[in-house]
Amino acid sequence: MAFDLGLENKVVVITGGATGIGFATGLEFARQGAHVAICGRSEAKLAKAREAFAAEGFELFTEALDVCDAEKLYAFGDHVIEKFGRLDVWMNNAGIAITKPLLEFTEEEWNRVLDLNLKVGRGEIFGFIGPNGAGKTTTIKMITGILEPTEGTVLINGTDMRKDPVKCKSFFGYVPDNPDVYERLTGMEYLNFLADIYRVSPAERKARIDRYTEAFGIAAAVRNPIKSFSHGMRQKLVLTGALIHEPMLWILDEPMVGLDPMAAHVLKEEMRAHCAKGNTVFFSTHVLEVAEKLCDRVGIIRNGELAAVGTLEELRAQAENGESSLEDIFLDIVNGGA
Repeated sequence: MAFDLGLENKVVVITGGATGIGFATGLEFARQGAHVAICGRSEAKLAKAREAFAAEGFELFTEALDVCDAEKLYAFGDHVIEKFGRLDVWMNNAGIAITKPLLEFTEEEWNRVLDLNLKVGRGEIFGFIGPNGAGKTTTIKMITGILEPTEGTVLINGTDMRKDPVKCKSFFGYVPDNPDVYERLTGMEYLNFLADIYRVSPAERKARIDRYTEAFGIAAAVRNPIKSFSHGMRQKLVLTGALIHEPMLWILDEPMVGLDPMAAHVLKEEMRAHCAKGNTVFFSTHVLEVAEKLCDRVGIIRNGELAAVGTLEELRAQAENGESSLEDIFLDIVNGGA
């Protein structure tokens, strides 16, 4: 069933419209009689968009620019008006977030931060990938309340992180990118400390500690001082501590790093079982094969921008290649840009 959106002879601008939702929306607007203009960062992808419009008999006005450059963005609007005589609709499809370590931010960069809009649902394993320095860890620190975003809202199970951080943090278990723990404690003292914070009963904590330390292969070492643990053992200990209160949401920053193959297999199985119960896993990784096989959806972050989000099939459709691996898609997005 077709809907008349009343766009006949209207002039429409779509930012970030070279691919994906922006492109599909622009093409539908053109089919409804609109004059469409789009901007994006990749001239190659804009050229493909022009070809696709031309194949259906439509003219597409494009300009390559970064929407962070306000002067060029305003100039683009002027160019549209010069060409078509007016501008009726402006659709902001491009979304950008500048995310990097807090102490590296300038005041100007803080003021330029736009929302990184992302929703992860129940029963979902969501993979968060990107090159080094793209903003994965900083974004995760904002989600977990370690860093506070200048704008926007983090909601976990409907609770605002700013308004009720303690309640928010009770919903998730967090594994940071580096397993830094107090070395003078034994592994058991560390786990009991976390169980006390989350008010886990003695019987429940014993059962969970036994379960996870056995599964991860550190049961025999857990009563030893943490300073004697290898990096991999510390990672397993931190994972056990993050899961000790059975949180509904697991937030894991590079959780496979340092794990031996058996422990990595156990963790992946635990992630699947956790989500099968209607819970959620949000994790970052550099191992694209793991993300491809494990995740229900993947988000690709590039230069602080959430460049693509979707299932593997949706990302393949965006890449216009139904046989692409996640690695192929990732490299195309990171090296090419939209």
